Amino acid sequence: MITQQGYLRTAWKISLVLLVFSLVLSSTAVASPSEILEAQLNSSSWLQYWLDVSSSDAPSARVRHTAIWTGSEMIVWGGDRYGIELNDGARYDPISDRWTPVSINGAPSGRFNHSAVWTGSEMIIWGGILDGGQFSSDGARYDPVTDRWTPLPVDSAPSARDAHKVVWTGEEMIVWGGRDSTLTDLDDGARYNPATDSWLPLPTAGSPSAMSWHVAIWTGAEMIVWGGRNNENNAAGDGARYNPVTNSWAAMTAVNAPSARFLHTGVWTGTEMIIWGGWDYDFKTCGDGALYHLEADVWIPLPTIGAPSARSNHTGVWTGSAMVIWGGWEDGFRLDDGMSYDPAANSWFTLPSVGAPSAREMHTAIWTGSEMIVWGGAADPVTALNDGARLHYTRAIFFPLCLKP
Repeated sequence: MITQQGYLRTAWKISLVLLVFSLVLSSTAVASPSEILEAQLNSSSWLQYWLDVSSSDAPSARVRHTAIWTGSEMIVWGGDRYGIELNDGARYDPISDRWTPVSINGAPSGRFNHSAVWTGSEMIIWGGILDGGQFSSDGARYDPVTDRWTPLPVDSAPSARDAHKVVWTGEEMIVWGGRDSTLTDLDDGARYNPATDSWLPLPTAGSPSAMSWHVAIWTGAEMIVWGGRNNENNAAGDGARYNPVTNSWAAMTAVNAPSARFLHTGVWTGTEMIIWGGWDYDFKTCGDGALYHLEADVWIPLPTIGAPSARSNHTGVWTGSAMVIWGGWEDGFRLDDGMSYDPAANSWFTLPSVGAPSAREMHTAIWTGSEMIVWGGAADPVTALNDGARLHYTRAIFFPLCLKP
């Protein structure tokens, strides 16, 4: 005889099976049976599962490269393959699961620890470390429609550097911080305007302390810079906000701010900046973070219960409702896991593991609007990777199911 509790258990199992299969069948992505079984629901009713990224025509293995999202393609460019600086790349279309090579004619010289932004029509590459350990103060613009490169001007450009950060304002690329060839951290930067093809130096009054390996995010009106490695104590715990309209810096409160760190991640939610992970003053990995509310100028610590393990050299993306942390390095080990943090629930949620990329650090991750694409990185101190995977999100829709006992 089947009890009412048994009917309820059966109803739940059938509902879950119908939910998973209906969502997968309605999705533009194609999931394998193992991926379907491993699909997980997070707090925002999103179904998550991993999909492979094609290796056919993919760029060669590399670390410390860049990846940007154009609205339809991910462009991977540059990087290092342990002593070989690269000046090539490719464009990945997740719908067709295909790679298209990026032209090397007119491309910048091979480099790593450079920066890249998407303007809406072009990818801009700037700075980094070149062959022979030289530091760069040049760059170029890449148009994927014409597959052509255009050099950037060097007049009034920032001095040569790597480990700097850039943001795109909608009109300009802003470069700030980094370190020079003597490994001295910097406290300056400049704005590049593609329309006028010119640079404008940033003011230094009120700017953060000199730093590299920091985070910089664009709020829609300001660039927020926070944390990093500095010349005094190896880790910085300060920051500031830069307004390009007033061409001035504004201070940020330090009350309840995260501890000093570098090689951490930062994302913008639309109203808040979220900082997580990194290396601290003693070169130990951090397993905490905080949320900075711009209007109130206050920091709110993130919950540590259920949080990912401490790590640096990981990636973090914003999905529109959650911050997703994945991969990285912890105490000599590369990681193959991650979690998502939902500010509305103030909670962490585990990502599915079946189909996830292998353990790595110094990789890239971008958000497409429906997927996080992880690609490249280091498997160990001598092995670079040229593979990846897509964490696909599909909105969950629950169907009513009635079973009469």
